[in-house]
Amino acid sequence: MSPSQPAAVPAAGTVNTVPPRDRYWLVLLETWGLSLLFHIGLIVALGLTWKATARPAGESPEILRTVELVAKRESAEGPVYVDQAAAEAQAESAATASDPTAEARALFGGGGGAAPSPIDISGALPKAGEIAGLGLGSGPPMLGGSGLLDGPAGKTGISGGRGRTKVYGLQGEGFKFVYVFDRSGSMGGSGNRALNSAKRELLRSVSDLGETHQFQIIFYNEQPTIMRLGPSSQLVFGTDDNKRQAQAFVNSIAADGATQHEPAIRLAMQLSPDVVFFLTDADQPELSRAQLDRIAKMNQGRAVINTIEFGLGPKIRKENFLDRLAHENGGQSVYVDISRQ
Repeated sequence: MSPSQPAAVPAAGTVNTVPPRDRYWLVLLETWGLSLLFHIGLIVALGLTWKATARPAGESPEILRTVELVAKRESAEGPVYVDQAAAEAQAESAATASDPTAEARALFGGGGGAAPSPIDISGALPKAGEIAGLGLGSGPPMLGGSGLLDGPAGKTGISGGRGRTKVYGLQGEGFKFVYVFDRSGSMGGSGNRALNSAKRELLRSVSDLGETHQFQIIFYNEQPTIMRLGPSSQLVFGTDDNKRQAQAFVNSIAADGATQHEPAIRLAMQLSPDVVFFLTDADQPELSRAQLDRIAKMNQGRAVINTIEFGLGPKIRKENFLDRLAHENGGQSVYVDISRQ
């Protein structure tokens, strides 16, 4: 078209359209917008779904479903369904009412309505050696009547079960008894009258002891002779067999020799007895003040020492070393007129 020609006039009824270049951008914008809206909707839907499935614990408590068992029994009216727990409780209540010991068995661990088993208390009871203090030097110290002792044949302190016995009227009480009797030549005078009397009294005293009590016998002249039952010279229990052996030992003793008191008493103290019965007819030699002090120091008040003095006729002196020995060691003394035995 030349510049001089007039512009073409659109024909009547035609529509003015968007140029092709502008239409391309319009279509692209519409496509991206729809895609964006679709993805946003998809993300929102996924988020809501995740929130519903990953709800924190406790926000929506889980519904618990339980199964309850019921018991069925037939009756004249038809089947009857009974709650099992209620039926068991009712049956247990009826059993308790019919058996008054059921509740006690349930409390102490008994089961099934069976008779309660006897309680074994043997493990809680002390052994014979623990009761009587078998001087083996093992185990914890035991509380005695006059203090806490340990070591060989420590003095026991059980309040019950003590033995009681007498020698010429002097009573001793405890678990362990030692008899220290003079067997020197002077005890054999008048046909062994003094020694035979002492033997009878000793055996009678030993017969009073029970099997949970212990004893030992020492005869002495210049030196002590201790009873040995088997290889041991320790205290022995007052069983029938030991008493028979003790009788044989006592009957074998004869009067002979001179007199030395202290070694026999010190030997008795080494056994840590509860009671010592010390018998002699010897006024000479007396225990000196130094000897009495040594004995008291060795004893430390643990054993009661009772003294028996043999003599012919009435007692002449009011007090001698035997009286002092008994007094200083918690015991008593007695004078025996052998002519009256």
